Amino acid sequence: MFENIKKRFYLIGECKEEVRALMGKPVEGALTQFRSFGKNISYVPGYHCLVAANPVSGKSYWVMSEVVNLAKRDNAIIMVFSPEMGDRGEIIATLLHMYTGKSIYAREGIPLLQGDELEKAQKWLNNHFII
Repeated sequence: MFENIKKRFYLIGECKEEVRALMGKPVEGALTQFRSFGKNISYVPGYHCLVAANPVSGKSYWVMSEVVNLAKRDNAIIMVFSPEMGDRGEIIATLLHMYTGKSIYAREGIPLLQGDELEKAQKWLNNHFII
């Protein structure tokens, strides 16, 4: 009955191999797509990243651009938590736009995403994102 439950707490002595495996490895994770940041911003698997700035400063656009790039470039799995970007449908609509350059909304100057292309994009997002 409990065969799928993983052990979640460990004594330090049980983790010697994991510590040895880290010896000599660089600390940086995946670098940002913006080269001007150099190595000042990197994303380490298993760590979280918080972005805080003034309202209407472009945080959501910047973050969505970064996470879609990480998923494309590094095959990353991303968890998105945003209490200020709307409901899950609106967050998915933003991810779809970042991924395809198209929109599910009727927006002047932006092609409409629909049909098979929409299904294919949603499938890709499903493999890389948790909301």
